Amino acid sequence: MRYVAFIHKEDDSCYGVSFPDLDGCISAGDTMDEAMNNAAEALGLHLEGMQEDGIEAPAPRSVDQLNADNAEDMDTATVAYVSAIIDLGSTKPVNISLDKGLIQAIDAEAKRRKVTRSAFITTATRHEISGVVMTRSVKDGGPELKYGTRDNNKSKKIVSKKGYSISVADLPRG
Repeated sequence: MRYVAFIHKEDDSCYGVSFPDLDGCISAGDTMDEAMNNAAEALGLHLEGMQEDGIEAPAPRSVDQLNADNAEDMDTATVAYVSAIIDLGSTKPVNISLDKGLIQAIDAEAKRRKVTRSAFITTATRHEISGVVMTRSVKDGGPELKYGTRDNNKSKKIVSKKGYSISVADLPRG
């Protein structure tokens, strides 16, 4: 599940992150990367707290829905998707099929890091799920959508129907 976050930055302040769908769920960081990592942690903890209190988490709204409801915030914020991963406190065995070469690479890296195959795959999966960020960007007077991954730096230009612009890029992996 991915929630939209608003990121604000004032002069001489840290980056502040809030989730318009989750009242009271906020975070901050001195850098954008730190703010986004802290936001992911805050989101998970907030949703876990709601679950413990028997409160159902609201369904995440889309950027278009939020634009209609929070026009002022959309004008001044960087917009990001943050993935919610809630630890349920137990593991479950799964049967997956992977290429033999990939399994060898996973095992070699897991051994180098002194972790199990399962721990390595879990960490890699968490990083992959939580790695995409959307930010506002206006270039040459018009909105654009940029998408980049660790594997390529391809970009696409798309004009937003609602008049706001976003760019999508992977966060650095830590």
